[in-house]
Amino acid sequence: MESIITFSNTSSVMQGEEILLSKGVPVKIMARPIALGAECGFCLRLDYVYLAPALQALSQSALVPEGIFLKIEGLFGPDYQSLDRTF
Repeated sequence: MESIITFSNTSSVMQGEEILLSKGVPVKIMARPIALGAECGFCLRLDYVYLAPALQALSQSALVPEGIFLKIEGLFGPDYQSLDRTF
């Protein structure tokens, strides 16, 4: 399953990618899905199995995500379920 982490600005997305890659978390920057708002045009995409370590690494770096989502494939395309920030 795919997880999406959103931030309020592009700089934070880029900083988040750098932090996670330095911790060995495989992550990619991608265009932010329209369904998740238009505050920032980018977000981070990673496999769900890496979500807990990713959030821990971001927390240790004092970088707070705007939102955390699980991508679910639906009948009419992807849907995004918001996840609780406490893991």
